[in-house]
Parts: sequence; structure tokens; C-alpha cells
Amino acid sequence: MTLVWGDPLHPPGAGQRTHAFIVGVGRYRHLFGGVAPTQGIPALGQLTSPPISARALAEWFIKGRLADAPAPLGSVELLLSDRTGQNFADTQVADATSQNIHTAFGQWKVRCDANPNNVAVFYFCGHGLQKHVMSLLPEDFAVSKDNLWKDTIDFSTTYNGMARCKAGTQLFIIDACRELSQAAIMDEDFGGTALISPRLGEHNLRTAPMLFGTKVGLQAFGDRNGVSRLTEALIDCLEGLGATEAGANWVIDTQHLGTNVQRLVKHQNEVQKIPEQHRQVVVPDGESANGPQSLRVFPAGSLPNVIVKLGCIPDSIEQEVTFFADPDQGPRRPAPGKGPWITKLPAGRYVFGCSFDLPEGHIAVPAPRAYVIPPVYDTPINVPRPHPVINVPPPPQV
Repeated sequence: MTLVWGDPLHPPGAGQRTHAFIVGVGRYRHLFGGVAPTQGIPALGQLTSPPISARALAEWFIKGRLADAPAPLGSVELLLSDRTGQNFADTQVADATSQNIHTAFGQWKVRCDANPNNVAVFYFCGHGLQKHVMSLLPEDFAVSKDNLWKDTIDFSTTYNGMARCKAGTQLFIIDACRELSQAAIMDEDFGGTALISPRLGEHNLRTAPMLFGTKVGLQAFGDRNGVSRLTEALIDCLEGLGATEAGANWVIDTQHLGTNVQRLVKHQNEVQKIPEQHRQVVVPDGESANGPQSLRVFPAGSLPNVIVKLGCIPDSIEQEVTFFADPDQGPRRPAPGKGPWITKLPAGRYVFGCSFDLPEGHIAVPAPRAYVIPPVYDTPINVPRPHPVINVPPPPQV
């Protein structure tokens, strides 16, 4: 198993820590395109995004080490199955096989158990299927068509079983499809094996949000050879776009992280004009028995950024106006040119507006003062008449 950062054991007296368990599976031995494909199995193939996404999340944790968190980074356990190689920085990472996942999970749980204030982070990116339970597919899935689900991970039972873990805050990110295959419909034994099973009398109070890359019955999406849409939005939100106010400070907390990732992905769907059938649908879920828990706390006086998208009503004149942002303190921030404007601004109060030229002179139209908070502010500006002249290119000469 591969511990790419931290100590194999939670050091005694070290205080609360965040322990991350990250799995990215793109290389599947027994699926279409694999080295030993099994006949008569679900029509699934090789993936490029999961190992890239898993590396990106591991790098984010290690880069900042959660230095501003109530539970600073304690360890990062990483498993990959990547057709392009198993490297992470200067380390060769173990394959994400069923056996390796079970073994590494057990080692990770021991670290998580060391302090009730620890934060346990579980991340899986790869193929998934869902019937009555959510099943995660390791590299060696479908070694035998006679017992397809022998090596799969029963995530639904694993989530319930993690109530036995002493870490009071747990975060689960499942960046995988939740479709139902024909094989899953026909097989009575669908589901696989839990990484930890529930046990009567061993149920600790926990705040344990889940974040799914899609809803039941749909695909999750990752761009070829790039970070998946969910993981990219998750990292952006952990970096600051998922922040919320808590008294005098801004924090990333368990209550708002999932919904902010959901909002950010929805914004990306719209801005990129992704067709409806290919849009990512992020679903937050999970327990919150311990109430909201802070994952990061911004330094006093530090402000997170907000994605600000400015357009106007009617949208037909957007290409003829120049948008601007007037903060409560500081100079005006104009858009670099005419047309719709998407930018990042520090959270706070602004007067947004747009300006344009009319025959009688230069006109500026301010909107009501607004308080903008992460992740996205997207409110068009109502522009009364008279409107700027819309420049229509002349028809081509015949």
C-alpha cells in the first residue's frame, strides 16, 4: 500500500488530524480494452480521468497540508490503476486492486480511530454501478463472469460500517457512475464486499457528508485525460469557492461544502453550454449528527473569492455594453472589454453595473448594491430603455 504523505500511524499526542484515503481506477484488466477481458460482462471500458483526478486531489492536500484547518493533514494514502504509469511524484503507487484497497483501508482506519476529533476523508474515482447498493469497481473487477461481484466494493454498507470509526468527522466523495447494468439486474448477488461492516452497539455519533458525482441511474463525467468535473469543482471549493461565513471568519465546513460543489458544477454546465444529457448532476447526502464541522478556517481578514458572472436584461444588448464592479472599498473594476463578463472577486459588497454610449452621451446603469458570497454570483442587470444600438454586420455582397 502507498502512503504518499505522513506517518503510518497517527503519532501519540499529535492532536486531531485529517487522514485521506484516495483511490483512482482507470485501468481495468477484465473490461473492454483490458489485458484479459472477460466475456459477457457490463459494457464498460478503460478510463483516463480517475488516476489524474486522484493525483490532483492528493496534490491539493499535500501542497497546503491543511495548515489552516482545525485538523491539519496527518496522512494521504493513495492507490492508482493507470495505463500510463503508477507514479506519484517520486513514488511508485500500489495498484487499486480489491485486496490492496481492503488492506490500505484497514491501515487508514487505524489512523482515523486514533482521535475522536480526527477527520476521515474517503475518495473513490472510477467505475461504479448501483442497484440496491452502490458498488465501486476495483482494477480486478470481473475476473470471473461466474462471480462478477466477488471483488467489488459495497460502498453503501461501507458507509454504514464507518459509524464504527472513532473519527467524529468523515467525508466521502464518490466520483463514479450510478447506472444499473443488465448484468446487475439479472444477478441476485450484486453488491460486493464491504470494507467495514456495521455492528450492533458500535455506532459513534458522526458528521459524515457524502458527495456523489451523479444521481442514481445516471453517469458521472470526466473529460478525457483531464481532472473530472466533480473533482475539479471539489478542489476549487476546498481552495475557497466553497467558503461560508462563521462569525468573524470564513470557513469551509461540512454543511455547505457539498451544496457549494453542486452550485459550482451547475454553473460550469451552463457556462460551457454542455448538452443536457451530458451535464454533471452532483448529489450531496449523508449524516450530520455532530452538526457542522469546519474543514478549513481562513486567517482573520482573509476573504475567499467568488465567481461573478455579469449579463443584462435584455441579453440581446450584452455585446454592446461594458460591465463594471464598484466595491465598497477601493476603485472600480471594469471588464476588459464589451460583452458578458465572468471574473473572480473577493467576497463582499458591490454595486455592479454596465455602461454604453448613446447619441446623447455615455450612460452608466448601476444595479442595486449586492453582497456576494461563494461560490457564484449570477444576477443579470436590468437595463432600461433607451438601449445601445446593436451593431449587426451587413449582409455579404452577392
